[in-house]
Amino acid sequence: MQAFVPVGLLSLKAACNVENANWRVHVHELNTLINAGAIPNDEDFYDNVAQTVVQGGGDLVGLMTDADSLHHTIAIAKRIKVRAPQLIVGLGGPAVTPTARLLLERYQAIDFVVRNEGEETFPEYIAALEEGRTPAGIQGLTWRDGTTIQHNADRKVIEDLDRLPIPDFDAYAQTAHSALYLDVGRGCPFKCAFCATAPFWERRYRMKSTPRILSEMRLLRDRWGRRHFNYSHDIFTCDQKWTHKFCDAMKAAEL
Repeated sequence: MQAFVPVGLLSLKAACNVENANWRVHVHELNTLINAGAIPNDEDFYDNVAQTVVQGGGDLVGLMTDADSLHHTIAIAKRIKVRAPQLIVGLGGPAVTPTARLLLERYQAIDFVVRNEGEETFPEYIAALEEGRTPAGIQGLTWRDGTTIQHNADRKVIEDLDRLPIPDFDAYAQTAHSALYLDVGRGCPFKCAFCATAPFWERRYRMKSTPRILSEMRLLRDRWGRRHFNYSHDIFTCDQKWTHKFCDAMKAAEL
């Protein structure tokens, strides 16, 4: 299985670092652990993953999931709860955003769902837990309040992606070796009925600025010797004028 740098999770970790530098947030990418034999990929796979998560300690576990992995993620969440009922277990990602309330109604193992973009919602939720406050006012959050499920108001998309902190690449030991997909932009303005991308991003097409993208590339080249980058965006070339300007700037920067 392809090992990859989990840039989305590293972006969440960086956002948590900004909120509170004393929080201990660890990022794990399962494919690397499976390939290394640290998690046996056998008939007890879900139990193996849950055991690895639980033995790492901590108070909260967040699991990113997509449509094709949702059933696996729920199976893992159930087994985590069996082993450590005190752990707060939550989900994030495109598959759980439209189904958040239903998931909490159906699966007791899930305590919360971060809907849509998580860089603002997730740190706010952790801060509320740490301070003993109710998360009732946190936008973009669906959460379990005793026997009641609370579905907070939606959070608007982040207008300026340059406001996001640079992903915490230092937190992932395989940054120099695993496949790398840089988060350069988000969203799609089109209305294809078969695709969840447009509604997930509120049909907003946003790109990081050219200087910001180049700075991340330069960081990864100079610190980890990376010579190859994939751009994580559904339609990177949607704005052709912007694309040409970006390519010219990248060539001028000798990247």
